Parts: sequence; C-alpha cells; structure tokens
Amino acid sequence: MITRRRFLEVAIISGVPVAAGSLAWSGSFGWFYSRASRRLVAALRSPEDRLLSHFDYLALEPEGVTRYVADCERYREGFSRRLPLAPEVYTNYLLSSDFFKNGADQSRLIRYIGYYDPAITPCNNPLARFDDEPEA
Repeated sequence: MITRRRFLEVAIISGVPVAAGSLAWSGSFGWFYSRASRRLVAALRSPEDRLLSHFDYLALEPEGVTRYVADCERYREGFSRRLPLAPEVYTNYLLSSDFFKNGADQSRLIRYIGYYDPAITPCNNPLARFDDEPEA
C-alpha cells in the first residue's frame, strides 16, 4: 500500500524533470514566457487594438480595422478574439487594404477594402501592376 507521503515524493521526484524537460524541449524559459505573455495580452486586449498597435507606424482607418476583424471571424477557420493573432492575420490585413494599391505609401491613410483570400475573391491581386496604370 502506498502512503500519501510516498505518493507526493514520487510525484515531486518525477515532476521536476518532466517540467524542466518540457521547458528545455520547447526552446527555453524565454519561449515559455513569450508565449504566456502573448496569451495574456490577447486575453486583455481586443484584436482591433492588437492590430492597431502592431501597425503603429501606419495610419489605419479604425472602422476598417473593425470590419476586418469581423471578416476574420467570418472567414478564418479557428479565429478567436481571445488567442494571439497569427502572423498571417497582419499580412492579410495589408493585402485586404489599399496599402499596396497606393504604392505602399506609409504616409497615407490605410483603408480596408475587403477580405483578401483567393478562395473568396479569386480575381483580386493587390500586388499586381499593369502597364496601363499611371505610376504612383
């Protein structure tokens, strides 16, 4: 028969190496801290605020950011307001806006046009340039 004291000793003896191994396996304590802090920020701040702060050097139209997050909830599978935003969400915002159509001018107000996804809007390529377009 195992006693409570013996059970706790075995749990502590086996738990410490498992915890240390999981931290070392995933990279380091820095990786764990970074992941935990991103999740905490995601729980405390809205996706709109996180998107605006990510692009703090650009002038984003706030109504467009709100519409973009609503479209992300509609079209992106697994999108959650409480989880950290994937890097693709930030890139897709720029592709969904008029940023590249205006020559990637950082001094202009960036307006959201529509959710960029080739499966949803197959004929939209914001990076395409045509010979008959005037140069910006």
